[in-house]
Amino acid sequence: VLALVSAALATDTAANWQHRLQPLGIPVSAVRTLPEALAATPDVLVTAGEFQLVGSPIRIAGYEPEYRAAPQLDEHAGAPAHSS
Repeated sequence: VLALVSAALATDTAANWQHRLQPLGIPVSAVRTLPEALAATPDVLVTAGEFQLVGSPIRIAGYEPEYRAAPQLDEHAGAPAHSS
């Protein structure tokens, strides 16, 4: 069955299948690759030090998360521990 469905789906693009199947009430959506997903929503990328990564999907009014690089090895050695 998987081989038959895969062969049938390979005959057209994901967008065309979506346009054909949705009007029939069939739940369908294309699965994006990571590069496709990031290109479609570039605002999810954040920079932390030298790295780019995916930021938090949670948005809270009035709060902006802080993204920063991880500390270097022994960067905080000897510093007092932070207590809350």
